[in-house]
Amino acid sequence: MNRLTIFFAMALFIFICFVPAKSFSKTQQEGGLEDIIKEESGLAPRPEEVPEEEAIPEEAAPEEIPAMAPTPAAPAVRLPPEAAAREGEEARQIVIDSLVNLNYVFNNSPDSFILKYHLHLEGKVAATIAVVKGTASIATEVTGFLAKWPTGSCKLVVNIPDTPFEMIFRKSSEDKANIDLKFTNPITETWESQCSFEDAPGAKFNTKGDPEKWLAKALEKARPPLNRLTMPVTVDESTTMKFEIGKQNIKDPPLGSAEVEGTGVITINPGAGG
Repeated sequence: MNRLTIFFAMALFIFICFVPAKSFSKTQQEGGLEDIIKEESGLAPRPEEVPEEEAIPEEAAPEEIPAMAPTPAAPAVRLPPEAAAREGEEARQIVIDSLVNLNYVFNNSPDSFILKYHLHLEGKVAATIAVVKGTASIATEVTGFLAKWPTGSCKLVVNIPDTPFEMIFRKSSEDKANIDLKFTNPITETWESQCSFEDAPGAKFNTKGDPEKWLAKALEKARPPLNRLTMPVTVDESTTMKFEIGKQNIKDPPLGSAEVEGTGVITINPGAGG
């Protein structure tokens, strides 16, 4: 009985001494006694409360910009009568007419003929500097024969197609203007001999030669030159200026020779012209 009491007392002593020490050791490993005391006393800090995410307000819709009222159209500007009149002062019509005579004489024949060229061109300008493009009409008239005999004759027919030109008008001062005229295609003449026979009324014999350039060569001799004309201008009156093609004798071997001369008139009419 005494042994059991002594054994029980020893066991109780061992339990009291060693079990708390083991628990204390375990508590130190897991966090320490200090943590336990603070936790039991309510001094341990509480886990930081994470604030809930603040609600992000929805992006406000952009403020609508009211539409602007349409800009009223600018009122039409009306020129006073005197200003409109000044603007119309630059409108002009330019007319050029030229007559060139060619008198052809054969070397070994009494026959001869006279060929007349009539050149006409015109254009309208509406500014102090203007370029006019158009076509010049050229008419021809022949008097005489290429050849003539008792039972027949050969007459000359000359055709020239309308020829394009370019004319530059430049007003150099209040009462002067410069004109530069040039033909953009060569002036070419088709000469055709048309022969008829009195003893054979139905018989015809027509021939054409190479293109001729008699008129073009004559116009190159104009004085003043057609590409350097200076003439007077006014606001309310027509003005004119003449140019001359001096008489010249041109050899045409082996057939004969031609005497060529001519004249021309340039007219500037105020306004749009007729």
